[in-house]
Amino acid sequence: MDKTIFFTPDILTNTELPADEALHCVKVLRKKEGDEILLTDGKGHFYDAGIVQAHPKHCIVDLKQTIAQSKPWPFYLQVAFAPTKNIDRIEWFAEKATEIGIDRFSP
Repeated sequence: MDKTIFFTPDILTNTELPADEALHCVKVLRKKEGDEILLTDGKGHFYDAGIVQAHPKHCIVDLKQTIAQSKPWPFYLQVAFAPTKNIDRIEWFAEKATEIGIDRFSP
């Protein structure tokens, strides 16, 4: 079974998921205490974690393992894009670009 990935930029200093991620984890995906999830900090690291406290506003996790993600390409990759009027599309692009390891993206 695949683990769901959640974005947690400061997971090493705060083991609580951000509010929007906690809501998605607990309410939408119905994850509960004891379930295992995968976290990313957006800096090339993934973390295996278990849910300790499942609450839609305060989901606390326990880090089990750090997984360093190496880039699949041996060069610096910068992507330029034209901003759209819909801010949700820009946010979606930023999330996906971060997940795959783009070094820099420029509007």
